Amino acid sequence: MKKCIPVSVIFILSIVFTSTVFAHYEHFKIPTATITIDGSMDDWNNIEPVYVDDVNDEDPDADYEGTDLYKFYLAKDDTFLYLMMTLHDGAPKTDMFTLYGFHARQKSDYSTSIGDYLIFAAFNDGKWTASTDKAISSTGPDYFENITDYPSKYVGVGSNFIEWKVYLSDFETLRD
Repeated sequence: MKKCIPVSVIFILSIVFTSTVFAHYEHFKIPTATITIDGSMDDWNNIEPVYVDDVNDEDPDADYEGTDLYKFYLAKDDTFLYLMMTLHDGAPKTDMFTLYGFHARQKSDYSTSIGDYLIFAAFNDGKWTASTDKAISSTGPDYFENITDYPSKYVGVGSNFIEWKVYLSDFETLRD
């Protein structure tokens, strides 16, 4: 059986599409930048993190390196939404099935709504991929359906971070 390690950001961060609220900020605008997905953080130097997480606050029973979120970044250009996570505790996991994700929500109450998005980078079967899923239900086991899968060239991994990109056209309701 494959083991999934969701990084805590998937449940913490959210964008409210109607009033553009992000995490604990009242107003957040995704910065504009063109990022090269190459496993180098140089393109992100002038972009402020949208979320900074405490060290060692992941599940105390989990004994996994590469899962303790440090900073989360977003950027966009006319074509792509770019995401980057830096980690407190080493390189992203590559010894088992692993997901790093972002849940873009329409509501700020942390409930899942039809039209929410999950944006993932995943390591599976020896390679990285990315995907975009959309909520089609707010109840039941099949909340999300896959919109697009992206090949490994859409994901870059460094010594303590992971970056990936997805097409903005995947999102019907994402605003800046």
